[in-house]
Amino acid sequence: MKPEKYPFAGIKSGRLTFGGADVAAMAKKFGTPLYLFDEDGFRSRCKSFKTAFEREYGDVLVLFASKSLTTLAALAIASDEGLGLDVASMGELAGAERVGADMSKVVLHGSFKKEEELERAMKAGVGRIVLDSALEADAADRAARRRGVKAKVMLRVTPGIEARARDGAGGQTRQQIRGPARRRGGEGADRPHHQEAQP
Repeated sequence: MKPEKYPFAGIKSGRLTFGGADVAAMAKKFGTPLYLFDEDGFRSRCKSFKTAFEREYGDVLVLFASKSLTTLAALAIASDEGLGLDVASMGELAGAERVGADMSKVVLHGSFKKEEELERAMKAGVGRIVLDSALEADAADRAARRRGVKAKVMLRVTPGIEARARDGAGGQTRQQIRGPARRRGGEGADRPHHQEAQP
């Protein structure tokens, strides 16, 4: 086992440990399959990311991707360590609310967002909604008008490289979305959010 690859795991007296706990003993106590979560290790990673980005860029918000581990414990810890939460579903948004996360640090992401989901996010007071298309911009505009608010949005744009994704996913080019976004006047609409292609 390479310690640099698994820094929170190890071998002690010939037995596998994780976060200081004997894995075999945990499996015997709780049964299998068993998922172990190292709180100290997770907090350490949150602090490392936050510190590194703030040192390099100053005023920056590091987001924990809720879809990577959508448990209330993980969401609460990430929030407690000062990270924002990237949510891509109403379930993840509800989780952020349930753990008492600072909703101004929550960003609604994801493809094919429905109009009612956009309105739900506005009602919850999320910090930003990332728009993937002109259709979403239209839906956000209608939802914001119903609520009598200005939508707080970011634009997900393609970086000019080709990536394989299902139709409609992955954002729009600047030319496709800049004009419609400006016409709708969403807050932050003139500052495109650059999203690199995901592997």
